[in-house]
Amino acid sequence: MSGLFDRTSLRLRLTVLSGVILLACMLIMGAVSSAVMTSYFQGKFDQRLQSTAARIDRGGALPALPPDLGPQESLPASRFYIGVFSASGQLIGLVAQPGGATISPTFSAQDLKASAADGSVIQATSCAGANGGCRAVAVAATGGDYIVVAGQLGDIDITLNHMLAVELLIGLIVVALGIAGTYVLVGFSLRRLRSVERASRGIAEGDFSQRVQGPYGSRELMHLGGAFNEMAATVEESINHERAAVRQATDAQARLKTFVADAGHELRTPLTAIIASAEWHRTGGGADVERTIQRIDAQAQQMAGLVSNLLLLANLDEGHQVDLAPIDLLSVLSQQVDAARVQVPDRQVDFSVDLESGLAMVLAQEVRLRQVVDNLLSNAITHSQAPIVVRLITEGDQVCMQVANGAPGMAPEVAAHVFDRFFQADPARTGRAGSSGLGLAIVQGIVDSFHGTISVDSHVQTGTTFTVRLPRAR
Repeated sequence: MSGLFDRTSLRLRLTVLSGVILLACMLIMGAVSSAVMTSYFQGKFDQRLQSTAARIDRGGALPALPPDLGPQESLPASRFYIGVFSASGQLIGLVAQPGGATISPTFSAQDLKASAADGSVIQATSCAGANGGCRAVAVAATGGDYIVVAGQLGDIDITLNHMLAVELLIGLIVVALGIAGTYVLVGFSLRRLRSVERASRGIAEGDFSQRVQGPYGSRELMHLGGAFNEMAATVEESINHERAAVRQATDAQARLKTFVADAGHELRTPLTAIIASAEWHRTGGGADVERTIQRIDAQAQQMAGLVSNLLLLANLDEGHQVDLAPIDLLSVLSQQVDAARVQVPDRQVDFSVDLESGLAMVLAQEVRLRQVVDNLLSNAITHSQAPIVVRLITEGDQVCMQVANGAPGMAPEVAAHVFDRFFQADPARTGRAGSSGLGLAIVQGIVDSFHGTISVDSHVQTGTTFTVRLPRAR
């Protein structure tokens, strides 16, 4: 039985429950109303009996008792049965019969005496020929006899039965309407549960964007839908974070493989040159020892610089806290620009300053800050023959440094990767000597350690501008 109940839908359960409750309520109301109406009609009936008995007691309502009672058919018709009973409860004479009926009630002597004494209504011990029971009131007469006014309860029973039939019919209609209304209303109220079910199935199938849409139809379903949407949003966020973490791990692994491959390629070039020079000298092919040593030293210096840059990038990647101090960026820029002018006297290097307070103090490390400026200037010198423009301005709480060179600039697909490690515009790595593709990656790492930002704006026809923003020292 419990298994069948468990397999039954919630809608049917609620409908059956409401039907049972309605039926119970109608039965209780029918029983109460029947008891009330029975008491009411019986009370009215008793009042009429007592009223008739009172008129008889006053001597104005009792017809003359004929000397010979004769056949009962000759008795006058009356609303009630009227008869004369002895003190022992025996019928002495019959005065009247209720119209359309012939009844023969019997009473105990004690009931007759009690009724005559206080005018109370008594129940006949038996009432042959009556439709239902009989109730009566006794009035004391001369000689110790009693005049009894009695009536049958059949009319009351018929009226009550009719009322009960009507109530039953109305109750059945009300129960049927209640069941139908409950079934429709519950189905309407619970229809949003199907949307919760659909959303749950969608999430189970991998669509974590599924949500329960309003209107919900009730406060409870609104709370349920809201809780479900919060849960779904949390699950989706967790899944997205997990997927992002997987993508980041995959990307990091791919970058690591590329980094190792590129580092091996960059280190292989000077190592190959050193080995070749040493082998050439060992076999006696290189008579000029000094020149051979110079070539070996140059390649060793290139390899040492590459290793130094790799170590710097590794330190920056570890994210260690950097000790920052107020540094005058204007002084650093001025010195580095002067050095660049000496390095390439045939190139135009302009320097402009637009500061609000005349100072450009930033939080940085001077050595690393000089490396940032030097790398940006070297990049501009190496990749373009156009004039170079260096600007220093303030933007709110930041100091902004720009290093720009004229055309040619970079194509968008090249500019998008300028900060990637070992990236060179030439896929075959046939760039200029000494270029490893780490300079701008180092610049970005250093600027990030200073809590600053770096961006590039480049167009083939107009040139390239690198912008570094650093927090101003207070």
